[in-house]
Amino acid sequence: MAGIDLITFVIFVMLFISYFFERSFEAAHKELAKNKKIQQKYITALKEASITDPLTQLYNRRHLDMMFHEKFLKAKANNSYFAFFILDIDKFKDYNDTYGHIAGDTALKAVADVLKDSMRREADSVFRLGGEEFAGILMAESEEKIVRQIETIRTNIEKCAIEHSCSPFGLITVSIGVCILNDLEEENLDKMYKIADSALYEAKTHGRNQIRVGSISTL
Repeated sequence: MAGIDLITFVIFVMLFISYFFERSFEAAHKELAKNKKIQQKYITALKEASITDPLTQLYNRRHLDMMFHEKFLKAKANNSYFAFFILDIDKFKDYNDTYGHIAGDTALKAVADVLKDSMRREADSVFRLGGEEFAGILMAESEEKIVRQIETIRTNIEKCAIEHSCSPFGLITVSIGVCILNDLEEENLDKMYKIADSALYEAKTHGRNQIRVGSISTL
């Protein structure tokens, strides 16, 4: 009988140890899964921060290269017109000098909000390049639709009616240079950037508060 009691005791102890280790393993697994989830959230937040402008919450210049490639391929697959534009706030240095940098930041956020509201389609992307310069990528079935959408951005910024005493318009306005392609054989952000930038310069020298289209052809 004593031998049987000893065997029973040993079995009980082994079951208890097994149960203890099983529970400990489950707890450790749950803790590991929880920590992994927290780590993933942290990594995602860091990734978002690395591609986002902190003031306007738009994508930053760093993220433009990757998005350009992705959008170009999509436009090519859909046989769409493909456009890249650069938008610059008119006389923004004068605005900062007159109203202060806090007001300048508020104006930048207002322009960014218009861009967000006007570029909601999956096919659209908008970026802050730095300072008072923004950029956008969009695609559509025709040149007219692209120009119309960009013109809506320009007029909606003007409708914000942000006072700017140094501007001939009395309000904050923007100039926009656009490059539009209808033959998507060559993917080249640098060339499109230069064409859009040249068109932006033309808009500035011809009175500001307007859009100029630099190209509607192959690169």
